[in-house]
Parts: sequence; structure tokens; C-alpha cells
Amino acid sequence: MGSIASAVGSIVGSVASPVLGLIGGNQANNQQQQGYSNANGIINQYYPKAQEAINTGYGTAINDINQGYLGASNQINNGYNLGAAGYNQGYDTARGALGTGYNTTVGALNTGYGNARNDINAGYGQAAAGFQPFVNVGQTGANTLNNLIGSGYTTNQFSNKDLNAQLAPNYDFQLKQGQGATNALANATGGLVSGNAFQGLNSFTQNFAANAYQNAFNNYQNQRQNIVGNLQNTTNAGQIAAAGQGSVYTGQANALSGLDTGYAGALGNAATGYGTNLATLGTNYGGNMANLGTSYGSTQAQMGINQASNLANLNTNQAQTTANLYTGQANILGNNNVNAGNAAANATNAQYGRAGTLANAAGNYFSSFNQAPASAGNFGPTQGGGNIA
Repeated sequence: MGSIASAVGSIVGSVASPVLGLIGGNQANNQQQQGYSNANGIINQYYPKAQEAINTGYGTAINDINQGYLGASNQINNGYNLGAAGYNQGYDTARGALGTGYNTTVGALNTGYGNARNDINAGYGQAAAGFQPFVNVGQTGANTLNNLIGSGYTTNQFSNKDLNAQLAPNYDFQLKQGQGATNALANATGGLVSGNAFQGLNSFTQNFAANAYQNAFNNYQNQRQNIVGNLQNTTNAGQIAAAGQGSVYTGQANALSGLDTGYAGALGNAATGYGTNLATLGTNYGGNMANLGTSYGSTQAQMGINQASNLANLNTNQAQTTANLYTGQANILGNNNVNAGNAAANATNAQYGRAGTLANAAGNYFSSFNQAPASAGNFGPTQGGGNIA
């Protein structure tokens, strides 16, 4: 019995090691495969979370970019509106100032023109008024002269009526005094009634009458010439005064004409300057608004381009990151699966090796039985070369 137990123990010892190796190899392979499976599960669990985190981060970044560009766009709009409002206010203020200046200029010109016109009229009026009395006298003289001419006075022929009118008031007195003196002289000489006395008295009377007639005619002619001459002198003085007054009025007209011309020119220059200033102001305003609009559009366009570029870069980076994530996940899972397959293959090969070892051990033991047949009390050779007792 002891030999049998020893032989069985030897067999079990030889077989147990390969069997335990098979069992351990299977357990190790199972644990290794479970480890790879757990690793794949963890990878598959956390890679979606990583993808979600990437998507969340990129979504937040996109929102931040959009919000930032929206805020910037609003600021640009506000700046453009403020700039446009400033230009509008400045343009309106400048236009109002130009209008006020133009109206002030026109008002000053009107006032100055009115004052100058009044001064001219007053000065020339005073000058003309200085001639007016002489003009009036001349007019009166002309009227009187016309009346005399119309009455026939200037062409009248001297007549007895004119003689009697033109005789000296003391004609009769002087005639009687002369005749009395002649008679007294004749009486003193004793020839009062003589022919010589009558002849002397007649001669005296005729001579005195002839002289009186001639004096009366001369007085008439002188009086008529003096009247007409005085009237002509008065008329001439009136004509001279009228000519002087005419010169005054001509000077007044020239002065007023020059004043009107200067006034019209000044108004024209003021209006032209006002229009030119308005045109320049409008041109500058249009240019400033155009530049502002161009700058606004360019800034908005550039900002849109930058926004699109940033979003494109962000999306590209997101896609690249996601692709890298999936690639990394696939690589890790692929490597894990390859490693798991290699480990399983290696474990299988090892198991097959252990099984072969076990089979070889069993074959060796059975071969030893065949080489030393059993007899009473002897169960054949042991692994060590002895027989089982």
C-alpha cells in the first residue's frame, strides 16, 4: 500500500503542476481580458464625456464670440449714430450761424443804405433848398416878363397917352414959370405985346414942350428897358439858380445811383458768400457723412470677416479636436483589443503548452507502466525508476 500511495503521489505531483498552470493561465487570461474590457468600458464611458465637454466648451466659445461681436457691433452702431448726430448738429449749427451772419450782414447793409440814402437826400435837399428862393424869384420874373410880353408892353409904340403918362409931374409948373419969366422980361423991356414978345413966348413954349416930349420918350424907353432888363436879370438869376439846383439834383441822382449800385453789389456779394459757404458746408457735411458711412461699413464688414474667421477657426479646431479625440479613442480601443487578442493568443498558446506538458507527463507515466509490468506486490516502475511496492 505504501508503494501505491507513493506512486499515486508521484503521479499527482507530476500532473498537478500542469493542471494548476492551466487553471491559473485561464484565470489570468480571464482577468487580463476583463481588464481590457474594463479599460474599454472606461474609455467608452469618458470619451463621450470628453466629447460633450469639447462641444460645451466650443459652444460657449461660439456664444462668447457672437456676444462679443454683437457687443462690438452695437458699440460701432452707437459710435456711428453719435458721429452722425454730431455731424448733423454741427451742420445745423453752422448753417444757422451762416444764416444769422447773412441776415445780420443784410440788416447792416439795409440800415447803412437807408442811412446813407437819407443823408444824401438831406444834404442834396439842403443844397437844392438854398437855390430855391432864387429859382422862385426867377420864376416870378419870368412870369412877369411873359405877362408884359403878352400885354404888348415891350412892343408898344410911344403915343400921346404915354406922353402924358411920362411927363414930369412939375411940367405945368415949370411951363408956367418959364412963360411968366418970359413975359416979365418982355414987360420989363417994354415989349409985352410986341411981336417979338409973342415970338419969344412961342419959341420958349415950343422948345420947352419939345424938350419935355423928348424927356418923356426917353423916360418911357428907359423905364421899359429898365423893367424888362430887371425882369431879364431876375429870370437869368432864376435860370442860374435852376441850373445849380439841377446840378444838385444830378449829383443827388448820381450819388443815389452809386449808392444803389454799391448796395446791390454788397447784397450780391453777401448772397454769393452765403451761398458759397452753404455749398462748402454741404460738401464738407456730405464728405464727412460719406467717410463716416464708409468707415462704419468697412468696420462692420471687417468685424464680420473676423467673426466668420474666428468661428471657422473655432469650428475647425472643434472638428480637429473631436477627430483627434475619436482617433485617440479608436487607437486606444484598437490597441487594447489588439493587446487583448495578443494576450488571449499568448494565454491560449501557454495553455496549449501546459496541456501538452500535462499530456506528455501522463504519457510518460503510462509508458513506464508498460515497460515494467506489474507483479504481486509490484505495480511497475515509478517516475524515479523504481517499482511501485
